[in-house]
Amino acid sequence: MTQESKKSIALGVVTALITGFAIWLFTVNPPAQGIERRLELTPPYSHDRGFAYTAAAPHQLRTDQAVTNSANVSLMEDGRILGPAGAPVTVISEDGKGAFSLSGDTLTFSASDNSDPNDNGKRYTAMFRVPLPAALYLGVVLAAYLVALVVLWALLKRILAQQHRLRLVAYWVANGILFVAVIQAVFWILVDVQLLRLDPSVRACYRSWFRDKKLVPGASDPTPPLMFTQHHYLNYVLNPDATINGTRQINDKYLIRRSEKLRSRNEIKWRALTLGGSTTFCTGLDREADTWPHILEQSVRQQCGPDCEVINGGVPGYSTLENFIHYVILLRFLEPDLVILYEGINDVHPRLFGNISPDYSNYRKPWRSHGGGLPAPKPHLSALYAYRYVYLNKIILPAGELGIEAFASKKGPSPAEWPAALQRNSPDIFRSHLDALVRLIRSSGTKVAVIPSHFVVRRPTDVAFIEGVRGHNLVNREISEKYGLPFAQKIVQPGVFERSDTRDNCHFTVKGSHKMAGLIFDFLSENGLLPENCSASSRSAR
Repeated sequence: MTQESKKSIALGVVTALITGFAIWLFTVNPPAQGIERRLELTPPYSHDRGFAYTAAAPHQLRTDQAVTNSANVSLMEDGRILGPAGAPVTVISEDGKGAFSLSGDTLTFSASDNSDPNDNGKRYTAMFRVPLPAALYLGVVLAAYLVALVVLWALLKRILAQQHRLRLVAYWVANGILFVAVIQAVFWILVDVQLLRLDPSVRACYRSWFRDKKLVPGASDPTPPLMFTQHHYLNYVLNPDATINGTRQINDKYLIRRSEKLRSRNEIKWRALTLGGSTTFCTGLDREADTWPHILEQSVRQQCGPDCEVINGGVPGYSTLENFIHYVILLRFLEPDLVILYEGINDVHPRLFGNISPDYSNYRKPWRSHGGGLPAPKPHLSALYAYRYVYLNKIILPAGELGIEAFASKKGPSPAEWPAALQRNSPDIFRSHLDALVRLIRSSGTKVAVIPSHFVVRRPTDVAFIEGVRGHNLVNREISEKYGLPFAQKIVQPGVFERSDTRDNCHFTVKGSHKMAGLIFDFLSENGLLPENCSASSRSAR
């Protein structure tokens, strides 16, 4: 056997092995499918309340990057799939019947017959899919590409043995086609592996654009709901159909973050409403139970009874003007006894854009993108996975992560222009809006408490921005004094919050959220703003 024959055989064997493995890998375990894992839950389970029980999520479930929320997990009871997944804790505890949710390291669930899972003799199994490493798929593609080049050259040498120049041209043309195919395959793998790790709502959004062939210019937007949707009076509102960490947390009537059913006003003795932006909504905290309004509500209920509510009326990106409109058209019908205003940070943004307008039109732009909220992909580029990868990461994910500012605000000036803009545009518009909001709330006999904004410098741009926040905190104090309102000065005193209490310049971590709730509870108690029958006992208890 000649040396040339040995090389041909070796090349054939390598080609067959790589081809066979590639076919098996991409057909049996394609990037979008992943591999299935099943993990047995082990009792005892802790009783939460009602029909809800909790279990510590198995280590593999907590640490696997593909399992980001309960929407990516199935829970089985003796082989029967339970659900709905991602149900609010109130639904699990009050309705049960197999509802469950996964949040962080805790799995909250109920038995299908609402029995005690510690005693009913049934097995509970968590099932989820995880993608194989993207590097494995990419390595196979690269190996196949290199082998293809070798095989291509060997074939051309035989076919065009005497035509050296034509052989080179044919080789580089074919190599160019292969290279384009490899780039397409690389981004296809990256997209599919990433999609498997994301919330199902994001996957559905992607599929509706790119896989359901709905990229028709001028057609209505087919994207499923993300965190925000357009509104006929407000520019945008929270979308009741959206999920956070796989759970529905948005009240469909008042468009606020509230999964617990709102009782009628005659069923409760006291109700507080918090108004603000993302720092009230608590952007970044996927569990509603970790938000400071919810923690505050639990503290009030513990001291004052279960028939008390603290409603989270914060909406990411809302300025005082938008909170005013939201209150007029919806939230005032909650008939709160107390409104807690945590305003000011989002009203700094309009002061950075040109000459400020009373309606903030110098800053805002209409958000009316086909009803679904996202700019439509370009149909002529939709076949390119590199474009899909960019669209997924630059458009879909920012919207899904509460990046509404990217769509509802104009392109702003450079940070170098901010100091001059803040000098040019005074806090007078904010003062006017805050004054109007306070007068509106007080006109119905509702009490008002004002909380100054906590903001710290984390980035170079924060140095200029914090001056606007400080100016608005002075306005907060001024309006409080004007109307004799309680003002929580302690919130902005040095040393009250630590660096670990916020994940950026103003959004609280779980630790910071607990501290914020405690500070506001003490503030309300000290100023006699809690229900009359518990203010004194609350003060002594804490």
